Amino acid sequence: MSRKIILSGVHGVGKGYFIKSRLAHIRNLTVISASEIIAQYHDAEDAGNKRVKNVGENQKLLFETLKIYFEKHKETVLLDGHLVILDENDSIQRIPLSFFEGMFDTIILLQDDVDSIYDKMYKRDGVHKLEKNLIEQIQEKEREYAKELEQQGIEVCYITASSKEETYSHLF
Repeated sequence: MSRKIILSGVHGVGKGYFIKSRLAHIRNLTVISASEIIAQYHDAEDAGNKRVKNVGENQKLLFETLKIYFEKHKETVLLDGHLVILDENDSIQRIPLSFFEGMFDTIILLQDDVDSIYDKMYKRDGVHKLEKNLIEQIQEKEREYAKELEQQGIEVCYITASSKEETYSHLF
């Protein structure tokens, strides 16, 4: 059975590491990155600072690209993406519900301790691109939105970096 899964979490939570270390062994799993898809179609002058200038345009582009991709490919796909985005004014914006409905059947929400995320982000980027309070707010907004999406019929699997494989293995 093929599935369309989105792996979400605040910047620096370890989505990329989780994919490489915990999901690399899964056969017939295609992993794609939302930011890489968006960057293919237009210059992202906001890339790297974790703030998006045109959230609506980016999501429309991503939606249309994924729709075409999903029509052509029937394997299980994991999208490295987000439930909420930080705009250029440091306002947390939800990805529209319409993006998820009919597109994804499952969300994996990866969360961690704020101090750990803050430290990992610095270790990875050499700079703190988000303050701790903003990381905490983004995580909370993602958790709230995930619960609402769950009520809309989308399966949500809540995990941390230390979650046992049994917590999410049934998804693949």
